[in-house]
Amino acid sequence: MANSLQWLAENRVLYVRYFDEMTGEEINQLINETVPIIESGGKLVHIIVDYTANPTFELSLREIIESKEASLQFQHPSIGWTVAISIGTWQYFYLLEYATKTYLDAQMKTVKSIEDAVQFLHEQDASLPEFQVKTE
Repeated sequence: MANSLQWLAENRVLYVRYFDEMTGEEINQLINETVPIIESGGKLVHIIVDYTANPTFELSLREIIESKEASLQFQHPSIGWTVAISIGTWQYFYLLEYATKTYLDAQMKTVKSIEDAVQFLHEQDASLPEFQVKTE
């Protein structure tokens, strides 16, 4: 599993990028690594998840929504918005967005670029500082 995890705005906006194929175990492991980072953040942490490398997943939408790990992350009291960036598999993420809103009562949005994600978060949370997007 190769992935990237970094703060775009220290303790406020976390950037996660997925690459390659990911098993259910790897997805759950990444979520388990993300929760303590969220807890170390500020009052409200937003997550930008970048799927533009078109990774594949061994989990169905139902398995993701029903996983204990997804509930821990999406329903964490310090989580604000989760913004998914997708260009090739956007239908999957619109379904995931609908499912997380409906079944986990989470705030999720799907966009097509990092710039759209940043703009959306600034529109939703006026307390966010300005930050540079340095993704690699």
